[in-house]
Amino acid sequence: MKKQEHPNIQTKLNTGDYIWEAIALLSLLALIAIPIFFYSSLPNQIPVHYDFSGTPDRFGSKASLFALPAIGLFLYLLLTTVNKYPKLFSFYNRAKAEHFAYHYGIATWMTRAIKAIVLFGLAYINWGSVQTALGKWAGLSTWFLIVFLGSLFGVIGWYLYKANQHK
Repeated sequence: MKKQEHPNIQTKLNTGDYIWEAIALLSLLALIAIPIFFYSSLPNQIPVHYDFSGTPDRFGSKASLFALPAIGLFLYLLLTTVNKYPKLFSFYNRAKAEHFAYHYGIATWMTRAIKAIVLFGLAYINWGSVQTALGKWAGLSTWFLIVFLGSLFGVIGWYLYKANQHK
């Protein structure tokens, strides 16, 4: 079976795309700024892992606060780069050629939304680690995991629903 060739179509960004990009960039900036701003005021040991209820269950050096910004920067650069080449995406339902622009648009929207949600989540975790280390919080909110995973699966579900509308 011959691989389906995808045309090189450039999609235009809409308002929703710009909003997701802004959320992602602001989240990345917060993710990087949090450890820089609070590092000197933190104790040597900070929470580095949480259980399902948001309670810290492992502690480590305050230098570990820089791990999430490194991961976040890598994900931001990777997903931003991938989104520039939707021609390389593999559509699960073998889209017809006349629907490629539509599929490119919703696939890049999904990638932007996932990027923003993940970066916002990482920034929230870093903020929560700082607040917990400073004794202001007891851990992350119980709702964090529910909202975070619900948002991710909601975006993926929306994409799958929309992708099936134009095969």
